[in-house]
Amino acid sequence: MPWMKNKLRSTRFWAAASFSAAAAVAAGWFIWRPEDAADPARMQAFAGAVASVAGSLFGFVLAAMSILISSDRVLIRNMRVTGHFARLHRNMLWSAAWLGATFVLALGLIVLPAAWMPWLARCTTAVAVLAACCTLVAGRRFLMVVSTLSRSGR
Repeated sequence: MPWMKNKLRSTRFWAAASFSAAAAVAAGWFIWRPEDAADPARMQAFAGAVASVAGSLFGFVLAAMSILISSDRVLIRNMRVTGHFARLHRNMLWSAAWLGATFVLALGLIVLPAAWMPWLARCTTAVAVLAACCTLVAGRRFLMVVSTLSRSGR
């Protein structure tokens, strides 16, 4: 029954999306205490670390996408025919988008005044958790493709 398979896939997606959103909100809300956000030096150190990690991962995701797009292997051609390549590409684009948003929020945390820091730190943490979840999903799929390509040799 094809409708059952699609319903299961949709249920899995919404379960993963709900978990990611709940984890992001919980991390953003419960990690930062008001006294932590009151220290601008601590917030700027946090923002610098998050910005460097998000920027590096953003670059790696873009490099992985360019490797896949430029590849002309049999597996990649078959993935394009069956639609799996579009799904992997979409996951990697979402991952790059969330990583880019994390990078921009972290830069905002560095340059904006101290009055914005408590809320911006929460938003940055929440978006970073969402970016990590999307990157893990896209990275797992990319790893499956690369490991299959290395085994096949064609």
